[in-house]
Amino acid sequence: MCRLSVVMPCGKELCFFIHEDRKVHCNHARVLSVLGDRGVVHQNGKRYFPTDGEIFLEALHDFYWLKGLTVKIA
Repeated sequence: MCRLSVVMPCGKELCFFIHEDRKVHCNHARVLSVLGDRGVVHQNGKRYFPTDGEIFLEALHDFYWLKGLTVKIA
């Protein structure tokens, strides 16, 4: 199971993971809802959504890392 953790400035941790249905899920439903509606741009220039699975996690990693947040991959 692929997992991505992001430590927010307030100290809370967002956890993103791929579930058995091959979609990305998050411990914070509102965050996933917003990201799912807008999508996240990958370095290849394409926009990805939670239903895209692992490549969406890659895009999320870069999105949060470029904002200067601590990102952990497990």
